[in-house]
Amino acid sequence: RLMKQCETFLLQRQMIAEGSPFFCTTPHPQAAVYLVAWIMHSCDSINLDGSPINTNVEQSTYTHAQKMRAAATFGFGRIHSLGMQAWHQSEISGQMLGNPSVSETVSSYML
Repeated sequence: RLMKQCETFLLQRQMIAEGSPFFCTTPHPQAAVYLVAWIMHSCDSINLDGSPINTNVEQSTYTHAQKMRAAATFGFGRIHSLGMQAWHQSEISGQMLGNPSVSETVSSYML
């Protein structure tokens, strides 16, 4: 359910193209940033553009943010066999490797 919500969020904001799954064996190079945007949109007190969220809008909790990240970790790590290796750029090929939800970007945001 959360993985589908993530893909819907990314499609609505044109971060990924229609028909291009976000959760796959070769994630988008900016996948970690996209995960932060998704979690931030649901759980943070500021909008993606840095403006404050309207006080009438109920945001999800930090616990829910952890569940969102766990869903992404499972999606990439178990379903698409990317494991638990941190998301990083290969020094040899220049390609991104590992699990985007296990990245410095996502980890730093979740602090």
